Amino acid sequence: MPGWTWTNVNILLQYAAGLSLGVLLWINVSSRQYIGQASDSSSQFMSPLSALSNPRKLEGTTMDNHEKLHLRSSSVTADTSDKTNNNNFQEIVTFVDTKPAPKDALKPKYDKQLQHQQQHEKRQQQRQQHNKQVERTKKTRNNKKGTKKHATTYTIKTIQEWREIYNQQCHNDTVTSGEILQTLERIYYPPRNPDANLVHHNNVHDNRILPCRYTFLDLGANIGDSLGKFIDSGMDACPTKEDGNNKLVARTPKYNLDTGVVDQFHEKENVLVQFARQVTRTMMRNNNNNNNQPLPQESSSPPSPRYPEQYCYYGVEGNPVFTARLQVLQHQVLNTHPRPLRHAHFFTETVGAGVDGPTTLYLDTVSTDKNFWGSSVLTQPKYVRESADKYNHGKPIGAPVQGMTLSTLVKQTVLATEPGAHLIVKVDIEGGEYALMQEVHQSGALCDYVQNKGVVVDMLLEKHEPQFKAANLDMQLWESFIRDLRSCGVNIQGGANAG
Repeated sequence: MPGWTWTNVNILLQYAAGLSLGVLLWINVSSRQYIGQASDSSSQFMSPLSALSNPRKLEGTTMDNHEKLHLRSSSVTADTSDKTNNNNFQEIVTFVDTKPAPKDALKPKYDKQLQHQQQHEKRQQQRQQHNKQVERTKKTRNNKKGTKKHATTYTIKTIQEWREIYNQQCHNDTVTSGEILQTLERIYYPPRNPDANLVHHNNVHDNRILPCRYTFLDLGANIGDSLGKFIDSGMDACPTKEDGNNKLVARTPKYNLDTGVVDQFHEKENVLVQFARQVTRTMMRNNNNNNNQPLPQESSSPPSPRYPEQYCYYGVEGNPVFTARLQVLQHQVLNTHPRPLRHAHFFTETVGAGVDGPTTLYLDTVSTDKNFWGSSVLTQPKYVRESADKYNHGKPIGAPVQGMTLSTLVKQTVLATEPGAHLIVKVDIEGGEYALMQEVHQSGALCDYVQNKGVVVDMLLEKHEPQFKAANLDMQLWESFIRDLRSCGVNIQGGANAG
């Protein structure tokens, strides 16, 4: 603009600023007078103009710490300078951008902040608990071997104490069989309602395959009665007097598969009980050694006796009718205190076979009083044919199952890191033993474990010769399997009704 200089501009700006400040002061005075005349109900509110000039809380307004006004100051500085005199001009404007609100209006916001704070504290507590659990898990894993050893030792010691009490009562002529059973019933404490517990039980430890130094392989487990008989072998036959009868009868206590306790005696001595008791107490060796060399497992000192609670039991059963029952029995044994076996696992819907892989089990559906014991991988056995004629128009009733060779089972279940391991094998599979023994003979697995790894192998084998003949199997070849296995150190004993 002609005739105007920067000095004139500065003077004009200062005049405008003074005029604006005067207007603001007039508004402030007017607002105070208005507020003083307001009623108590409206005294809680503040006009925007008065908020600019007076950021203090109003007279008569009750406000807590969470309802304090948040002030924010802002400075706006404008500097102007002339090229000739360098005069400065600064304008500072202070204002408040928040107005007070009623207490009820601020409460929801405060509650939400409090809720966030509580959630944050809860997450911190959960994180601390998780860290503590991780530390405990690390300590448990670091002490895993020691913990297992301690637990196993405690279980064995407890059962041994009961075994000593039982033996003392057996040699006491004044103690009756009923009094002995009262003692035996207190040995094991099984879980309550194992059927109901299994529905909600999802413990991976129940289903794992644990290689063990002492192993019992049961091929043809049926309803699990061989498991019970193996537990029974831990007790000696007791010559006791019947209640009201002075006659002494030697009988072995019997583990009840349904109740999980020892509450009865065997009516007569069982083949499997006698065999297991013999081989675990003496760790039998086969003397048929053609090389006249001591077997790796033989020692000058007598072996210490072993008992069922030191063995891992693995049952193999193909009949799907027994799957649920065997799972309940497995859960019951693993959760009994003290545990009668170190470990127990059933390969359900699985059969011993000559080849690993899917196969067919032909079912016995007629021998209900014998728990359908005649099922076989062959179609010629008696009960398989009777079932086919009665229920399926002469066609054998087949169920798809998984076949496992004895070589595979031994590799998965036997821990042979040093000499002295013991493997007990019971085979009662209604004619399927032919292919089973042929495969293990050809693979050399058992002979390798005996001769090179120092494993003691004792086998109770039931031969079903009528099934062999019906299937036109070579009996001379079968005899060669058995002869060669015995010559390499495998102790094989035959037994009718081995299960």
